[in-house]
Amino acid sequence: MVFVKPFVKVPVYGASCWLHPEKALVQLSLRGKTADILWFTIFHEIGHIIKHSKKEFFIEIDDKSMHKSPEELEADEYAAETLIPSSQLKEWLKKSDKLNATRISDFAKELNIAPGVLVGRLQHMNHIRYSDFNGLKFRYNWCQ
Repeated sequence: MVFVKPFVKVPVYGASCWLHPEKALVQLSLRGKTADILWFTIFHEIGHIIKHSKKEFFIEIDDKSMHKSPEELEADEYAAETLIPSSQLKEWLKKSDKLNATRISDFAKELNIAPGVLVGRLQHMNHIRYSDFNGLKFRYNWCQ
C-alpha cells in the first residue's frame, strides 16, 4: 500500500493492480482527506484485489457522469459491507428516530469504526445532509 499526493485536477482516489502473482499494489491519494473517504477507498481497492482478475488495473476516479462497471459496483459493495454491514445499519436506522452525534458515535463504537465513517455512509445514503455531523470526521493532511 502506498500513498501518493494527488495531482492537481486529476480526480483519482486510488488504484490497484497485481505486480506479480503473489504481490498486489494498492495506491491511495488521500483525495478528500477524510477518514470515511480514505477507508472506503482502501476497502474498495482491496475488493478489486480479492475479487477481480489479476490481469486488470483498476483506478477509482471521481466522475459522476460515468456508468460504473460491474467490477466497480462489486468493489463499492465490498467496501460498504466490510465497513458497515447493511443489515446492521438498517436495524440501527429503524431504532434511531432522530440521528444525533451521540447515537452516531455509539453505533460507530459498536461497529468498531470511526464515527466519521458512519457519517460518510449516512450522507451518501441521504439519511443526513452532506453538511451534517462533519465535526465527527477525522481529516488527514500531508506532512510538509
